[in-house]
Amino acid sequence: MNTLAQPFKPIVFQDREPWHPFTEPVGLRGDVVVFESQYRTVDAWDGGLLADLAFVTGVEWEECASGAASCEMHGFVCDLMTDSDPLTGRKVLTAIKAADFRSEHIAKLDVTQIPFPGYHPDTLNDEIHTDFAYQYLFDNETNDPEQSGTHRMLREYVSGSRLWYVLLHIGEKPCDVALLAVGRSPYGNRLVGAITNQMCHSLCD
Repeated sequence: MNTLAQPFKPIVFQDREPWHPFTEPVGLRGDVVVFESQYRTVDAWDGGLLADLAFVTGVEWEECASGAASCEMHGFVCDLMTDSDPLTGRKVLTAIKAADFRSEHIAKLDVTQIPFPGYHPDTLNDEIHTDFAYQYLFDNETNDPEQSGTHRMLREYVSGSRLWYVLLHIGEKPCDVALLAVGRSPYGNRLVGAITNQMCHSLCD
């Protein structure tokens, strides 16, 4: 009752349009971020979804670890449009409703693992990859950071311990970016993870 059974509050990632990089509004229902059209009625709340909510609302999400701004991180849940394995980059982008993913440096999205595409300022450089060392949400500078903190909790929760890291520019540069770390729910056709935003120039440009 403290999460989905609450009014939808849209999230504004930057103070100019577009406010977000998705095909529909994203926002908070209580303590979890969802898309406006999803999980609106009790009919959509099954036991698996409630288990996912128990996880994402039980984690003490911190601020975005990298970048110049202090940006709050939230738990995130969305529908996964297919129950077929394996999970690929394209399926992740479809599930998170990325409006205009553009990258000159990622050749294939229909694969189960994508290396970090590299640092390429002043190009079309949205990101989706599976390389923890080059994500921006969680601290990656301490000793064995992949095994500690909220990142470890999230990775251990999702199916196969596999996380995808996504960076989406919000409109034309200069702009902010939306950042996500998501994996398949162990309890149904959903993605579960974290979402935040950051100033673009302090990360990849």
